[in-house]
Amino acid sequence: FGQLPTDVRRELGQRLVIGNGRRFIDD
Repeated sequence: FGQLPTDVRRELGQRLVIGNGRRFIDD
């Protein structure tokens, strides 16, 4: 993540959070 722009890191972070939330809900 160190070389990516902050905006990209935010987008990736949000996607990870959303993905994790979906996993928890699915489980």
